[in-house]
Amino acid sequence: MALLSIWRRRWLLASFMLMLALLGIVAVAVKLPRVYQTQAVIVLLPSHKVANQVGSGNPYLSFNASLSTAAAVVSNAVEGPEEVSSLKSRGFGQPYTVTSESTLSQSSASGATLPGPFIAVAVTGANKAGVESTLTGVVDEVSAMLKSIQAGIPQNGRISALSLSINQAPSLSISKTARSIVAIAIPLLLFALGIPVAVDALKVRSASRRAVATDATASTPATLRDEALLDSTPR
Repeated sequence: MALLSIWRRRWLLASFMLMLALLGIVAVAVKLPRVYQTQAVIVLLPSHKVANQVGSGNPYLSFNASLSTAAAVVSNAVEGPEEVSSLKSRGFGQPYTVTSESTLSQSSASGATLPGPFIAVAVTGANKAGVESTLTGVVDEVSAMLKSIQAGIPQNGRISALSLSINQAPSLSISKTARSIVAIAIPLLLFALGIPVAVDALKVRSASRRAVATDATASTPATLRDEALLDSTPR
């Protein structure tokens, strides 16, 4: 209530400061770099040998724990510093993550990511074209890494990778942009609303000092003031 009464008393200043803050927020929203995101999902399939032994030739009936291990190994390798530098040197420099998941909805449903036969690739960045090309580069790198760790193994005994979905067109990340704007807007608004309070406090303090000085002058006895006046008169 005290703050509301201050803003009412200083409504001109408060309105002016709020207008400046809003203009600043709009300027930030216009100039702030946009964040784009895109993603892909890859599934690891068992080898033809395992599919024939377990699933009568159907790889989708032959999933086992070894696929989860392979997905975790590939994900960690592609996210490693050497692979990040290698991809960047080839023009795929936008930030990315590679995560192995037990199901496509596991990470969003439980809040935790569990290793599994699925590999989720996510790319975010301010360069829309760079985000799109980096996704392609990372997906290709996942397949290349899977082949690399299986070098020397007969073809029918190798795990294979299948891209389930690739979102080639990056979308604007509204949430990340909004968080950046809010992080700047809150301090600006607090500063704008704090100025009238500070000015009011200074005015009140100044008025109190003048009142004290006036009271002190009024309480001085007349005889003392007369004597002071006589002493100051030239002789």
